[in-house]
This record gives sequence, structure tokens and C-alpha cells, in this order.
Amino acid sequence: MPSRVLHISSLVPCIIACILFGVLAQIPCDDSYANFCPEESGWDVGECLKKLAPEQLSDGCTSFIKLHDSCISDINEHCAGYAYTNDVLACLTEWTRGSDLEDDCKDSLPKKNKEPEKKELSAEDKKRAADRRR
Repeated sequence: MPSRVLHISSLVPCIIACILFGVLAQIPCDDSYANFCPEESGWDVGECLKKLAPEQLSDGCTSFIKLHDSCISDINEHCAGYAYTNDVLACLTEWTRGSDLEDDCKDSLPKKNKEPEKKELSAEDKKRAADRRR
């Protein structure tokens, strides 16, 4: 039976993917955070960002702060340690049941895209479609 040896070269694609994901998976406040609050973490990031002038924050960052303000108790209860991280939205929308969230928090979460309604075909359209398949 041949032994399986893990070569470092087989890890290179994984390492590159992890680095790219880390670079791409940023929060909307990363620029303001890096420039004005680099020493802060967790909820202190939000407190620092709230002290900035509105023009120093992107619209996305302002929304991210409002989300945290609306979901503070839910983040503390269900997503401890994820405040002002790139995982907070995943925690609130995917890892936590919607029924466990307070209404204010649910209302502030990004809305999921609904699937477009399917158009009901008329009898004539159904006949044309059937004729094309022949």
C-alpha cells in the first residue's frame, strides 16, 4: 500500500485562497478602522467609529454601525466575539435562527433577494413551447 505524503506544493493553492479570502472578506468600516481606530477591537471599534465625523465614514460603514446598534443584545447573546468583524452578518443571518433574533435586529438585517415570480403560461404559450420541443 503506497504511503501518502503531503507535499508543501499541494498546499500552495489553499494558502493563496486563504490569503485572497482574507483580503476580500472585509467589513465596510475597514478603511476608517485602519486609519482612526487600529488599536481597538470588538465593541470598542464601534465606539471609536461613532466619534468620527460622518464624512470620515462610508455609507456602508454607517449602515454597519447601525446594524450593530440595532442588534447589540443579539450579537452579545448569539454572536459573542464577532462584533465589528466580517463574521457578524453570517452569524446573525446564517448561524442563528431568525426566530431567535429580536424584531429590531431582524428589521435591520439586509433583506434576502426573493426569487422572481414565475409567469404562468397561457394555453397558447404552452402549445407553442410543446411544438418547439418536437
